[in-house]
Amino acid sequence: MRWRVGQRWGAWRTVLVPALVIGLLPGCGGGGENAGDSVQPVPVTYPVSVTVTGGGKVTSAAGIDCGSTCSADVAASTRVVLTAQPAAGQVLQGWGGACGGTGSTCTLTMSGARGVTAAFVAATAPLPAWGPAAPLETSEDFNVTEDGLVHRVNAIASNGNAMVIWQQPDGQPNGGVSKVYARLYVAGQGWQPAVQVPGMSDFANRQLVGGRLFLDNQGVATWIRPGLDTRRFTVPGGWSAPFMPPGAPSGAGQLVSAVMDEAGNIRALTNGNDVYSLTLPAGGVWRDWVRLDASGSLSTDAAVMARSSDGSAMAIWVERNPGDANDSMKVARFDPTAGWQVPVTIDDSFDDVDQTSPPHVAMDGAGNAQLVYVAVDQWPDPASPEISVYARQLPWGQAWGPQELLETHPGGIKTGLAVAFASGGGAIASSGA
Repeated sequence: MRWRVGQRWGAWRTVLVPALVIGLLPGCGGGGENAGDSVQPVPVTYPVSVTVTGGGKVTSAAGIDCGSTCSADVAASTRVVLTAQPAAGQVLQGWGGACGGTGSTCTLTMSGARGVTAAFVAATAPLPAWGPAAPLETSEDFNVTEDGLVHRVNAIASNGNAMVIWQQPDGQPNGGVSKVYARLYVAGQGWQPAVQVPGMSDFANRQLVGGRLFLDNQGVATWIRPGLDTRRFTVPGGWSAPFMPPGAPSGAGQLVSAVMDEAGNIRALTNGNDVYSLTLPAGGVWRDWVRLDASGSLSTDAAVMARSSDGSAMAIWVERNPGDANDSMKVARFDPTAGWQVPVTIDDSFDDVDQTSPPHVAMDGAGNAQLVYVAVDQWPDPASPEISVYARQLPWGQAWGPQELLETHPGGIKTGLAVAFASGGGAIASSGA
């Protein structure tokens, strides 16, 4: 039997399919050229896209590998698990967009288009923890103290190596003679055996150890005693014989401060009636006595120095004012190209700078300087002066900033001044009463 278009068998019914209406005639297998074909719904998908910053990538079984492939189309209602994979030395700082938090994975349910960001940043090394205390000297024959003081110097290199030098009675005879010992710590290996510094012995009640000790990453130690007699230590060769700077000027005084750069060159500061700087090249001999103050016959005191990793340096000291009994703060700046600059006065109060609380200076890697010092204000009551702590900043290549009052206390003495730069460019200062 043949049927014409529009001829009915039974009743028509209507079925709605997304974006399409089809009329079906039940009970009949005919009806046209494609009447036997089945009709499938059109699948629905949504896009998911990922943006990565920093060192790392985001992956997913849905086809994301970003890095290279950062988007995919995913069927509706599908659960998509994104996994953050930091590169070496990086950590996930956090997810953004349709994800949040700092967990290693993010799960999305695809009910619409999704955009995700993942930020990776450099990992911060964990802070080192203190190890257990370890005795450096175990002879148990005589104390290493003299009148409650331990005469010792110590240094630590940037690679974690360290050295300690101390003096103690040797027990021969009756503990009446002190000798000097040194012990090297090698990172990853521990403390090496103690060695005696040759030519260093005296009566037990005389101080032998003082000055400054420096240690570089190659294990070379340089010990400069207050009188500038200098010794070097190397692992294969041990301690050298002492050597001195040639021709110390009159009024140079003794070592008061010293700094070492990354190449092992040392710049020292001496202070007697005058202030001098001199240099000790790595592996070389002392040279370049340079007078920094211009005080004439006026006395100087409390000199200290700091250096920057850019090669610049700063020396500050207390200098007697001409015509009165008060002191002022002087500073000289070292330029790697031009050398030491003419000193200037930087405290503009009319107070007495207190040399019993030595000033302190710090420099950052760009050559900027931060200074803290103590001044005594005799007004309004000279019998009860006020003790004040001041700070000043010197941006490299610019003039000194204004004097800033940090704190004031009636009477007493401020001690233990310290200042340091923070990595973000700020600074912190401290003092004790």
